[in-house]
Amino acid sequence: LGFLLAATAIQYASISHTRKRFANSILEQQATKNLVKKKVFELAGTQLNMRKDKEYELFKVYEKVAQKDILSQTMVGDQNLGEDLDPRTLLIFWVIESPLLVLKWVMFNVRWIYKFRIMGDEYGEEEKAILTRECLKTVFKADVWQGYDNDTKREVMEKELWLPGRTEAFRKEMVADYIAGKRGR
Repeated sequence: LGFLLAATAIQYASISHTRKRFANSILEQQATKNLVKKKVFELAGTQLNMRKDKEYELFKVYEKVAQKDILSQTMVGDQNLGEDLDPRTLLIFWVIESPLLVLKWVMFNVRWIYKFRIMGDEYGEEEKAILTRECLKTVFKADVWQGYDNDTKREVMEKELWLPGRTEAFRKEMVADYIAGKRGR
């Protein structure tokens, strides 16, 4: 339960931060600022004198309402930026998804061990891609596989990096290419 709460808190913080960044970038655009001012004057009327402290505070309240209204009409992906994020929704998601992820992981590993370690089957294209991707993560300390086009993926898979010693040789080759590229400048 502690893991689920911690994971939910981390995910909530991450999503909230991302949504806030999107909202701020939208609200900083000049066209949006003009639209906010227009909505404020629609809500409050044109009689606001912002030199008076009380009316300036009222302007700020109306500005927040106008910004929330504009963000409620803005969608980023499948998320409405005007809606508040409920951490309970994320917790429910984790409670439902966690057992499924664990089951999927167990099934994958049991299948892998049975098929390739016990039965001694040859690796297919999908398995070679999985092994190559994992080897590349050890070389680059990041997942670069998604950035490769199909030809590059095929070339790297042909190097059979999962065989002993080949990952280290590939890493040395990459370092040498990088150093040669730096010297060529």
